[in-house]
Amino acid sequence: MSPPSSARTTSTWRANRSGCVDGVRIDLWNDGPVLAPADEPGRAEATIASDVARALDLTVGAAARARLTDPGRSPAAYAVYLRGLGLRGEQRRARMEEALAIDSTFALARAPLASDAMGRFMVTFAAEDSAALLEHASAAIRHAPSYAAGFLNLGLYHRSVTLDYDSALIHLDRARALSPGSADIGLYRASVLWSVGRLDEALVEARRGAGLDRLSGGATSRVSRILLWQHRLEEAWARHEEVRTLDVETLAPFVLTDGPLI
Repeated sequence: MSPPSSARTTSTWRANRSGCVDGVRIDLWNDGPVLAPADEPGRAEATIASDVARALDLTVGAAARARLTDPGRSPAAYAVYLRGLGLRGEQRRARMEEALAIDSTFALARAPLASDAMGRFMVTFAAEDSAALLEHASAAIRHAPSYAAGFLNLGLYHRSVTLDYDSALIHLDRARALSPGSADIGLYRASVLWSVGRLDEALVEARRGAGLDRLSGGATSRVSRILLWQHRLEEAWARHEEVRTLDVETLAPFVLTDGPLI
């Protein structure tokens, strides 16, 4: 049975655990549900961001706050999008396509579809998959030029499909300007630099990405693989071993093998 309709939608922020950043213990809280009007779904995100920033004595800038509230966001499409985020494969894809059917300008749904197309292309190298990646990346930029995901995915398109590495770096740099705290952008930029033989720069980027997401086994793997290509075997092994002590759901696979850095 579907829940009764309401003028308000609820998003619960459960943060009653403790975190640790650079050895400093941070005790978080459990303040119960965060309420936002059904026609302003972005307000829940803005409230959570403000609460977290206040607890850590940080400031949410005006530009970041504007991206959170996003007045052009369709509530109906956003609700479908949120339901799809916890799904995988065909089910998630169907939800994202449903969101776009409600509102074709809803750019948030484009990023999961672009990532899905990218994953398929790396297996199939099919024109239809590369075309889907380009379509979703371009549409995201067209409808939401302030979101980094469109530029990130267009950068990946040029890195993996056209092999135009200069264009890839241009779009990844634009994505970074919009989202400087994203670990993924730096890691993908590292893979482009690796592809053109700029290993020292690639290592700087990979280490920066790993520093932004210290629990990412994939980020650690990328650092290890670049060190391996520089024939710095002991450092590569030591960096790889660090991830084995992390309490993460999925550890990075053994990466000290000679293969492409994707």
